[in-house]
Amino acid sequence: MKINRFILGVIALFILLWAATQWFAMKGLIDEVPSYCLEILLLLSIGTIVIFYFLQKMKATEPLDFIKNFLLSVVLKILLSGVFIFILIKLDPTGATANAIFFMISYLFFTGYEVIVLTKKKNAE
Repeated sequence: MKINRFILGVIALFILLWAATQWFAMKGLIDEVPSYCLEILLLLSIGTIVIFYFLQKMKATEPLDFIKNFLLSVVLKILLSGVFIFILIKLDPTGATANAIFFMISYLFFTGYEVIVLTKKKNAE
C-alpha cells in the first residue's frame, strides 16, 4: 500500500472522529466537545503517519526485525502519549476526564487503523 493512501485514510479518520464528536455534542449525547479535541486528533494523526513511514522505510534483515521495530514504535507512542495527556490534564483540570476519554478512544481508532493496514501489507508480502 502506498503511503499516500495511508495518509488519506488517516485524514479521513481525523475528519470522522472530529465530526462524530461534534455530532454527539450537538445531540446531547456528550456534555461538551473536549477542550483539546483538535490537538489530540492532530497529534495522533501525525504520530500515526510518522510511525507508519518509519516502519515502511525500515529494511528488515531478519523476519522478526519488523516485529521488534513495531513494538518499539508502540512503546514510544505510549510513552509520548502519556506525556501529552499529562500536560493536557494539567492545562485543563476541569476538562481532564473528557480529554482523557476522547484521547483513549482516538488512540484506539488510529492504532487500530495502523495495525490493520500493516497486517494487510505484511500478509501480502
